Amino acid sequence: MNKIPTAEELLKDIVSCLKMEWEDLKNDPDLIPYLIEEINNRTKLHVQDALKEAAEKATATIEVEYDDQPSSSFPPSEYAVVDKQSILNAYPATNIK
Repeated sequence: MNKIPTAEELLKDIVSCLKMEWEDLKNDPDLIPYLIEEINNRTKLHVQDALKEAAEKATATIEVEYDDQPSSSFPPSEYAVVDKQSILNAYPATNIK
């Protein structure tokens, strides 16, 4: 799995892209913690929404497996097969703005 940047790393990247200096933000001691908290809060909202959508939109099929032995007294086995794509496609990236 790819390493997802922390909120602080993301903020440093944004500051760099804006051609600002990280030290400039430190002039206001409350600004960096506030921005990091805001990034984390918004990320949590997207994760919650994504999990909710995945739970609602995931699809599964029931598979039945029979024992091949003619004299078998075991009942067939049933198990669910989850369609992974239905989970991965449940929350499109376009929802993140």
